[in-house]
Amino acid sequence: MKNFFQNIQDFIRYDLKLKSKLQISYGILIIVPLLLITYISTSNSNKYMQTQMEFSSNQVLLQTVDLVNYKVSSIISASDQLIMPLIQTLKKNETAPITPELISDYHNIRDTMSTVFKKLVYKELPYILKALFSFHLSLLL
Repeated sequence: MKNFFQNIQDFIRYDLKLKSKLQISYGILIIVPLLLITYISTSNSNKYMQTQMEFSSNQVLLQTVDLVNYKVSSIISASDQLIMPLIQTLKKNETAPITPELISDYHNIRDTMSTVFKKLVYKELPYILKALFSFHLSLLL
């Protein structure tokens, strides 16, 4: 191994012309800084892309949470608007006897509430699941 390096050193010292030595040295002086700059810029761009991806995924998560909160609050609001008249009627007439009409009204309101709730949930559930899926997909990428 030592003999190999000695042969290369002797070749460079004695057998190469000055023009070839200058070309080799200029090539080294150009390529080494170029490789160093390329490595540093690639490293910095990778770090920047990673932080941007983390920020974007956090924003998607926050938007998804806001969407779910909005949809749940709209469902709660709709259910309150439907059930409040029944509650107020029952509170006003606490001493009144329970009549078959009152029981029928209660069952009708309960069935209506169930139908409205199912429609709201099944209508909005695909959008919520799609947002959650896209968030998890962005984390994987």
